[in-house]
Amino acid sequence: MKTTWLNGTSSTYKVSTVEGDTFILTDKDGKMDHWANSELENLKYTTAVGLTTFGNTTYPYSFSEGITFNNTLSAVIFKCKSWEKNNTCSFTPPPTPPPLAIFEEKAAECAKCDLTDYKCETCECGSADEACVDKAKCESSCKPTGPSYSCNWNVTVPQCVLDPKGKMD
Repeated sequence: MKTTWLNGTSSTYKVSTVEGDTFILTDKDGKMDHWANSELENLKYTTAVGLTTFGNTTYPYSFSEGITFNNTLSAVIFKCKSWEKNNTCSFTPPPTPPPLAIFEEKAAECAKCDLTDYKCETCECGSADEACVDKAKCESSCKPTGPSYSCNWNVTVPQCVLDPKGKMD
């Protein structure tokens, strides 16, 4: 059995099963470590196994005993159950979520539409006023809606007619 450690080094061992949940790893120099292993959890798509050793020829009785002592080497190993039908096991990290809106840049200039003359008036960005928006957004949306008229007020009976170039009043 070949093991690669977190620091990048690797070790090769001969494996001997003993009895029950114990085994012996013997390195190339003949040093033997006695290990106990226990199934920790048998989940839908994965199984977890705990391994522990005192680093000598004394066996821990179980994984739970091994992890309660100081100076033990313990590990938990997860494995996908590749034999399961429709196995969806994956140890890849989930996608990174987008940053929260509280970290978005505030607009440099803000304005709100004055509905009496349809002109954008400057306001303070980030204020509680919901009508205060980015100045460019205000300028693109601050337009009169509805029919426009042209009126002649200089006659005895004023007359107004629909005119796309006219005013709203």
